[in-house]
Amino acid sequence: MKRMFIDTKGGQIHCRTGGAGDPLLLLHGLPSSSDEFSEIISILSPHFRVIAMDLPLYGDSYKPERELDIKDLAQVTLDFLGALNIQKTHVGGHHTGASVAVELAAEHSHRVEKLILSGCPSLTPEQGRRLIENSPYKELEITPDGGFLRAIWDFVMARYPNDRMDKAYEFALDYMKAGTRAEEGHRACFGYDILPKLRKIRQPTLAMCGNQDICFQYHETTLRGIPHAQPYIIEGGNAHAPRLFPQEWAKAAMKFLGTNSG
Repeated sequence: MKRMFIDTKGGQIHCRTGGAGDPLLLLHGLPSSSDEFSEIISILSPHFRVIAMDLPLYGDSYKPERELDIKDLAQVTLDFLGALNIQKTHVGGHHTGASVAVELAAEHSHRVEKLILSGCPSLTPEQGRRLIENSPYKELEITPDGGFLRAIWDFVMARYPNDRMDKAYEFALDYMKAGTRAEEGHRACFGYDILPKLRKIRQPTLAMCGNQDICFQYHETTLRGIPHAQPYIIEGGNAHAPRLFPQEWAKAAMKFLGTNSG
């Protein structure tokens, strides 16, 4: 696996990549980075040219001056693909990354071959408004006493089992890189009117979700919105399935995409 910085109109995008053959773009959830796909890249790279990018603000990508919405993030992604001379690709997205993937597939269909939606946040506009107004995700305040470090760790430990401290630490580092702006991506996701976009998707689609994922409550909505989508449930999988269940996530992706590429 290689790590690279790619120049785009907005700034440099950091990515992880490996393999050869048909391209597969992976878009992470928040507040995370392409690191959540590191093991998946290793598994899939014998079959595909796998590229996982850090969305702007997150990981090691540039920090935009203003908040970006899902349409903005999709345009940045297109700029990134253009810089790599990739005209069409399979796209897989997790959580907010799935929202960006939906925007790409619905509004830029000629750029997307097959689509993988992982924990797709298929919220109604009202559900999105309630989350924006009463979000359990708090803005991070950097204070001299270092209490924000405990707040980050408490946030992480509510989502990771005690026997996976290696993965918990990885996620904590991603959270800290986004800093006080970490929740911008969630606001973009909650403010995105995704349901009409789902109905526009025509690409072959895999809709996977962990049955302990916070987005599992929206899984049936995703399937109703994309009736031709193939469903897949990761038993025991939560909102961090790409990090905690990389083998199963990658196996489902390979079966869906086929492994005759490259």
